[in-house]
Amino acid sequence: REAEVRWWDALDLIGSDAYYKHSGSTEAQLVAAWQPTLDQLANLSAAFGKRLAFTEIGMCSGQCSRSHTPSLADYEWHALQYSSVFRAVEGREWFIGAFWWNWDSDPGVFDSDDCLTPQGKPAEQVLHHFYRSGEPVPPFVGRAQCIGVGRCTC
Repeated sequence: REAEVRWWDALDLIGSDAYYKHSGSTEAQLVAAWQPTLDQLANLSAAFGKRLAFTEIGMCSGQCSRSHTPSLADYEWHALQYSSVFRAVEGREWFIGAFWWNWDSDPGVFDSDDCLTPQGKPAEQVLHHFYRSGEPVPPFVGRAQCIGVGRCTC
């Protein structure tokens, strides 16, 4: 998608909504699966002389189904996907950062989101680790009850 845009030179940076489908069952496999995508984005960055950001990136903590109730294994997989992104982009000078979907400023919302948000899930621990915040991370308390918001349909 990003390669189809011909006017990146008019902007300060290249943006990518990074909802790429990568498969693997370990962090190493997921990092390897990211490589072809990142190589294409590196070529795009070089072609326009612009750094690139993931203007939106997120992963489903369930199986992207309204009928699936995420399990602890789903939440662990969710966290593994987050860590694989950090590992995959590590050391890439053209990569400037990421905006994670969905982070809500209302602390009551993440209690009802069993899909994309990392809030209140092991994926939040991954973000904390890689961003190295000095603030303590709230403990993972298990699956939240859904009230009809934040449900995955991808």
